[in-house]
Amino acid sequence: MNIFVTGGTGFIGKTLVTRLLEQGYNVYVLTRHAENFQNQSSLKYVQGNLKDVSLLEYMFREIKPQVLIHLAWEGLPEYSLQISCQNLNYGIDLFYIAAKNACSTIISTGSCWEYESRKGKITEKSKLNSSAFFPAVKNSLRLIGKAIAHENKINFYWLRLFYVYGPGQRSTSLIPYILNSIKKGKIIRINSPNNKNDFVYVDDVAKAISSVIESKPDDTTYNIGSGSLTSIKDIVYYIYSLFHRDLERPVSEMLNTGINGIVEPDAFFADLSKIFNHTGWKAEYSIESGIKVLFNNLNHI
Repeated sequence: MNIFVTGGTGFIGKTLVTRLLEQGYNVYVLTRHAENFQNQSSLKYVQGNLKDVSLLEYMFREIKPQVLIHLAWEGLPEYSLQISCQNLNYGIDLFYIAAKNACSTIISTGSCWEYESRKGKITEKSKLNSSAFFPAVKNSLRLIGKAIAHENKINFYWLRLFYVYGPGQRSTSLIPYILNSIKKGKIIRINSPNNKNDFVYVDDVAKAISSVIESKPDDTTYNIGSGSLTSIKDIVYYIYSLFHRDLERPVSEMLNTGINGIVEPDAFFADLSKIFNHTGWKAEYSIESGIKVLFNNLNHI
């Protein structure tokens, strides 16, 4: 099977591409620059970017991929209207080209930030957030992608990712930032240590995507997370314990305060019952086991 991947050299993409190659798929990665992967014989690079519609049309005619996996989202961590709409247009063009060239399955990634609620268990039917550019545009891309797929009688899947972490993540992201700061003896500055998030290890995300490819479930939208909550404060404590060091200052001093005092912390997590029932997937890494992998890798650098 031929699989075409955008964002295949990014944080999540590298782990996913490695897994797809191990499973024996022929993988084509749209990229501006090549990366090193094992099993190179099953990997082909397509030099270019999402702006080049003519190239994409040509490559889909030549490659004829059965599956498109769209991970790319340019401009992060900027979430402005201009950047969001630019990515929306890229995604629409890509989905249309794929559908018109005999691609039978489109998989694209959304975000937990599409949901309005920041409390409790979130199902795929939870109310969506239309008050900010990024979630509104993400949801627009989902709806248009679903319509394109319906019109062309192909499968379309939208995977809402919660807080993904793991090797290769941006150094300014929460967990790499804490790890590197403690290793270098720097003071950690965190605005909202009482927030509780659903952290999901990148290997688990790659397995979730491959489970959708293999199962071809009937539904279209799935949450991808760990299904559990971990406070940022507890992550700080755990990482300090790995280094066998004491906190350089109490976590209570890192609290994010608003006009009327302490801001009510976020605490929302993914209901994973639907994807488990449809594909059998569930997260395998706990927050401790995932961070431990990162800690061990950090100490080998």
